[in-house]
Amino acid sequence: MYFRVLKGIIKHKFLRKRVPLRVTHEVTMRCNLRCTYCEHEKHFEELSTDEIKYMMNEFKENGCVSWGFTGGEPLLRKDIGKLINYSKKLGFFTNLQSNGILIPAKINEIKNLDLLGISIDGPEKINDKYKGRGHFKEAIRGIKVAKSRKIKVFVTVVITDDSLKYLLDMVEFAKKLGIQIDFQPKYIFKKGQLIYNDFKDKDLFLKNIEQLIELRKKTNIIMSSLPYLESLKRYPNALLDIGCLAGKYYCYITSSGIINPCFFKRIGYKYKKGKLTEILKKLPSMNKCSGCFLNCYTEYNLLFSLNFRACLNAMEVVKN
Repeated sequence: MYFRVLKGIIKHKFLRKRVPLRVTHEVTMRCNLRCTYCEHEKHFEELSTDEIKYMMNEFKENGCVSWGFTGGEPLLRKDIGKLINYSKKLGFFTNLQSNGILIPAKINEIKNLDLLGISIDGPEKINDKYKGRGHFKEAIRGIKVAKSRKIKVFVTVVITDDSLKYLLDMVEFAKKLGIQIDFQPKYIFKKGQLIYNDFKDKDLFLKNIEQLIELRKKTNIIMSSLPYLESLKRYPNALLDIGCLAGKYYCYITSSGIINPCFFKRIGYKYKKGKLTEILKKLPSMNKCSGCFLNCYTEYNLLFSLNFRACLNAMEVVKN
């Protein structure tokens, strides 16, 4: 996998070829939760199984090495098992982001995943305030079922004013479950605008980030890389000084098949069979974008810019 990533980066740097090493695919916008902070558009147009498979083949031909399924709730698709297995057949490192509720019912369909992410927003009382009563227990049940089938699981904790003082407790929570954890500051994406949470107690936020950094130096329970955690000390100000690599090395595909540089830059093109290479050439450059605080995108930028510590962190994630 790492050789293919390096090969793709070399192709881009020397041949000026767009190489989508990583794809995040929003396979559906349907969801079985109504999280209070979610501002996703509620459109339900979806590509068919065959359309997605054809598209995945074209991405493979263009150098893709990693495919992520997201939503909405991707486990609501009846064909999700077929899509996961096809992704693995193509040799992609395959992950899926879920709220965890449907994992027990879908366990046989997701058993071949390389990585499964579950979103939890803090201790039970805090989590269920945002996601709905009973979600915390259902998510833990899903985690345990996935672990029983040897699926690598991690939880993403959304940092809010409510969850801020519990971040270290959530690390212990992950440790007891035998899984990894990463962190994501709350944001709202509404009408094309990215709005970050303005923490009421900024000093507490910075103190907890410093503590997470020190913990990360001692344990790999925290999946977030040290460069990403260090970047949070600048939150919510400019993030990167390398220029964003969205559209060059990674992209985001909506449920209706629009290929965008990333989730926040909805300036892409509708997928058409046999036209992927042309679409990739037309994607606008995000070089002048200073990045965002969406943890996965920051990690991609650090990894694909060959940040040494971020590369080591990625190897740990794949290996463990």
